[in-house]
Order: sequence, then structure tokens, then C-alpha cells
Amino acid sequence: MTTIEAFGQFRPFTIGFDSIFDKLSEAAVPHNGGINIPYNIIKRSEDSWFIEMAVAGFNKKNVDIELKENNLTITCSKKNETPPEDAVEFIHKGIAERNFYKTFALAEHVEVKGAEIVDGILSIELTRNIPEKEKPKTIKIK
Repeated sequence: MTTIEAFGQFRPFTIGFDSIFDKLSEAAVPHNGGINIPYNIIKRSEDSWFIEMAVAGFNKKNVDIELKENNLTITCSKKNETPPEDAVEFIHKGIAERNFYKTFALAEHVEVKGAEIVDGILSIELTRNIPEKEKPKTIKIK
């Protein structure tokens, strides 16, 4: 039994946790277009992370980053680029330039602060920004 299946056994006994179980179910399905993309997730502090992804052969015009319903999707694709007239004939081509996507589920209040590509590595900065009205408050006793 997988961890996802084990958590699913609690579903009939919980109320209001549907989104958590849905996220766990989604996590069990690969979200990378069937291609293994090397990446790192780095925790900088309690509320700060970086995702680093190897995107050799792609530049910033080939990369789309979308945040929708707490899902961060990175898509890399060569968009109808025509080869130069003096195209090179490869003897061996080890740097794959095939299109791919990778999806990450983000927790509530996690925001994308920025992204950049340096030396073939896409870095995405993430931070948790909890609204003031949801932060714990100390109540003074009269």
C-alpha cells in the first residue's frame, strides 16, 4: 500500500479536507509530460524556497511559468523556431531539446516572487506570505 492509498483510507472519516486528499491524489500522478527533468527544491528559511530546474537548450523565450489554483506549472517548448540556413549536422546530440512541462503543488499563501535563467538553470523564488488577518494574535486579558 502506498502512502497516498493509506491517506485515502481516512477520507470517509473527515469533513472539509477534500482539497488535501485531492492534492495527495494529484501528487501520485507524474506531472512532467513523461520526461524526467532534473530539479532541486531548496528551503532557505521557514517561509522561503527556491526551485532549480535544468533547462539546457532553452532560453527565457522558450519557458512559460504559470500559477493557477496553487499549481505552479513550468513549460519549456521550442515554438516553431526555424533552423538557421547553415544548420549543423550532429554526430551525437546528447542535449535533448524536447518540449516538457513540470507541475508543483503549492501550499496556501505561497507566492512566486520571481524567476531567472542563468547558465542553463531556471531558478524560481517562492515565499509564504500569510495575510495579517490570518496571523496568530495575542489577546490581552483585562
